Amino acid sequence: MLRLGIEYVKEHLSASRIDLGVFDNNPGARHCYEAVDFREYERSECSLPAGTWIRIGMEIFI
Repeated sequence: MLRLGIEYVKEHLSASRIDLGVFDNNPGARHCYEAVDFREYERSECSLPAGTWIRIGMEIFI
């Protein structure tokens, strides 16, 4: 699904970069993004009702 989304952006949109956020307590999702070449570019804290979570910003250049 991720590869299809990336291909759609390449073919139909005028973007050169896709970015997304994933929480550090979700290593499975992070692995999926890394498997299609997303790379970490930032970390930030998010204050949520459930506590403070670390958000990892990831990007891919297309």
